[in-house]
Amino acid sequence: MPYDQIAHTHPGASKGNAPSYAQCITLIDKMFKNLLETFADVQHHHFIDYLANINSGISAVALFPQLYTTIIDQSTDGLSGISFFLIAFNSIIWVIYGIHRHTPALIISSTLNVIASVTILAFIIT
Repeated sequence: MPYDQIAHTHPGASKGNAPSYAQCITLIDKMFKNLLETFADVQHHHFIDYLANINSGISAVALFPQLYTTIIDQSTDGLSGISFFLIAFNSIIWVIYGIHRHTPALIISSTLNVIASVTILAFIIT
């Protein structure tokens, strides 16, 4: 099914000024490409380094589908506040470690996880 059809079939597509599913996919694609460009100058070129960069890209966007659904549906039914608190806390520690180690991949992905998890947590609390 094409992205534009998916956007119109999503139950929350008509609510407010929220971006469509296709716009979110485009944004995620641009973010991933920017991350790959950021990591183009990696000093080590071992398989594990490439795998770590791919994992950072996946980790960076992992919570955004949940955030999108939460915003569109305006519902946090079934979401655990404790889980998202722990994700946020863990991600903050990874940001600090990434800064200490001067690791852009870790800093970017963990920062995006902090933003997404704290936003979801705010929806759960309110």
